[in-house]
Amino acid sequence: MNDMKAWLDFWNEDHPIYVNETHRRIHYRQIAIDMLTLLPARPGLCVLDYGCGEAMPPASCDAIFATSLVQYLDRETLKSLLRAWRERLRPDGELIVADVIPPDAGMIADVTALLRTGWAHGFLGAALAGLVRTLFSDYRRLRRQLGLAVYSERQIFDLLRDAGFTARRNAHNLGFNPRRMTFIARRQI
Repeated sequence: MNDMKAWLDFWNEDHPIYVNETHRRIHYRQIAIDMLTLLPARPGLCVLDYGCGEAMPPASCDAIFATSLVQYLDRETLKSLLRAWRERLRPDGELIVADVIPPDAGMIADVTALLRTGWAHGFLGAALAGLVRTLFSDYRRLRRQLGLAVYSERQIFDLLRDAGFTARRNAHNLGFNPRRMTFIARRQI
């Protein structure tokens, strides 16, 4: 079984990553709020949240979001997707690659972000219990066996440039993990 399929199977099953419904709701709400801050305010915007919908015809998207995705992809798959996303963007469109894990941020950063979020939103007990469940879940086994792809800021800039983008790092990551990175890329002309 290839690595990406193993991760897809995990995410498509019931898993302990969201410790309760409050955590899931708050997480998705924060991602949506963060996404909206990056989008221009104009009617008729075509936005693709990759992994949550079908790819549209070439040059049809104003923005494509790839959030919490690249850590599950090998480098060749990521390169291929970057080229495909570039084809789907309108000439003035933007690709937002979010939640990229840098080499110096590991599981401790993830645990800290979860506990901080649980404390701030009233589900700290559930967060602690969720960490225990995760300790005995397939997630821990997969993360240990397959690992997660990590990229330095320079590596992401190089991958984006090689795929035909100019990019900048956003001041804030999407979501609750400030140790991870978000990049905004535009097609090179």
